[in-house]
This record gives sequence, C-alpha cells and structure tokens, in this order.
Amino acid sequence: MVFTNAGLKEVKKWLAGHTIGQVHEIVLGESGTADLETDTALGSIVGTTSKAFSSVTETDYTVGYEHLLSTGEGNGFDFRELGFMCYTAGTSLTDTVLFGRHTYPVINKTESEEMQTTITIKVDNEV
Repeated sequence: MVFTNAGLKEVKKWLAGHTIGQVHEIVLGESGTADLETDTALGSIVGTTSKAFSSVTETDYTVGYEHLLSTGEGNGFDFRELGFMCYTAGTSLTDTVLFGRHTYPVINKTESEEMQTTITIKVDNEV
C-alpha cells in the first residue's frame, strides 16, 4: 500500500499536536493504474463499496482493519484497487482524504462469494 501525501499530512498534524480525523473506511475501485503518493482519489471508485470497517483489531504495534462485502454487495465489478479513507482534521467528519491506496490483480466479485479485505499496519523502529 502506498500512503498518499494527503494521508501523511494528517499524520504530521497528529505529531504536531493537532486533532486529526481517524481512518474510517475502505472503498474499492476498478482502476489498475499504479498507486502513487500523489493520488488524491481512486481511479474508478465503486461507490457501493464505501463502508465502515467490519472490524478493527489492535495488538502492541499493529492495527488491523477489515472490510467485508456480503454476497449481495459489489457484484459484477472487476476490483483492482482499494482506498483507505481518513476524515480530515478540523472538519465535522464529512470531508475525507485518501490516506492510502493499493492496486492488485483483478478480482471479479460474484453473488456466490463474500469478499473480505484486510489492511494491517505495523508501527516499528526497524531501519
């Protein structure tokens, strides 16, 4: 996953002592264009996949975020990208920025299957 410039600016605000918005959802899209730090949106968002995490887990140095599409959601799309969305600092929790983006080989979602996406972020001091 590539963390976007907008997402890293939110982290900078947090380190500087500002209140920032939290990451709040994963959204899927169909664009296979390579992810870049300068991305501000998904290439081809599928709006019906925009939903809050189905679960959030944490251990000492990791946080895991899960997103689940049931058998009745997102069918007929060729998913190739995901966006990790964050509320922006100082808003009324309505404005978001693309915190991170990841592209992957196509997944053709059908009604015969669920689709679970997991993002795990590990914070460590390895060099």
